[in-house]
Amino acid sequence: MEAMVSGSRLVSATLVLLAAWTWPHAARGATGTKGQALLLATEPTAEADPPASSTERQPPAREDGVMRLTLGVSGSHTTASVESQEPQRKTALSLRLQEQLASFQTREEVSFRMDFDASLGGGEGGVEGSLGLRFEMGPSFGFGGAHWGFVRIGGYGHLMGSDIFYQSRLQLPVVAAGYAHSGTGVDVDTGLRVAPILTGWHAALEGERALGKSFIGGAFLTLILDPFFVDVSAKRSMGGEATLDTLDGRLCGLMEGEPGVGLCANGRWDSGSVVLPQGEQAAAWSRYLGLSVVIAVSQ
Repeated sequence: MEAMVSGSRLVSATLVLLAAWTWPHAARGATGTKGQALLLATEPTAEADPPASSTERQPPAREDGVMRLTLGVSGSHTTASVESQEPQRKTALSLRLQEQLASFQTREEVSFRMDFDASLGGGEGGVEGSLGLRFEMGPSFGFGGAHWGFVRIGGYGHLMGSDIFYQSRLQLPVVAAGYAHSGTGVDVDTGLRVAPILTGWHAALEGERALGKSFIGGAFLTLILDPFFVDVSAKRSMGGEATLDTLDGRLCGLMEGEPGVGLCANGRWDSGSVVLPQGEQAAAWSRYLGLSVVIAVSQ
């Protein structure tokens, strides 16, 4: 009897163990993924982090804007040419002290830009210098993350030259529209500008003409990709006596540090027509190339 009881107990225990092993597998086979979900739900799991929103994945725009100020000594080579019946051409080397500032900021609801340059020196073309100021401000609208569009209104005044070349302009109001990007190690400010020229003057050698009562339009690009800084523009003055085309640009490479030391290359090209003293109208162009050793302060 005891052997039968022991045997029945052994069989019962074996059946219990077999049922305990086979039930979860049977449940999985019968319920499919629901059974798996039920079993997995009873197991402790680590809490998953919520997915990052698209806004969080985008780098924020700079709140304090971008500023690049350079102070330095510039050596330049200027050429002016007048294609008249008696062609004229003259070149001049010069040395001057130079200061240039580019500051811009575009963020939620507002965008502004300010540029300033001043230089003074001299050389083979006599006293040479420049003075200019631009200020623009207006609304902005975001494309997401650090991408912005803007419309700005402001003014611009500039004069520069020597004995062989001279140009001045007062533009008011200036309307600029474009695109800005900031906050990822790359800063961009680019777009189109248009403005009436209230007064101005353009001269090359003995030829000259007024720039007033005309409009100017063009494109601009400012790019900061440390350690490089690029600022270029192309514009055309229309109306008045004739058209005047201008290309100018600046490329700087700066060493690390604050303030940083670096080199800047400047270039400018103007092409238009001038009126000579005897009343003859002639095509004229001028070219300016400069190289500067600068100390830069950045933000």
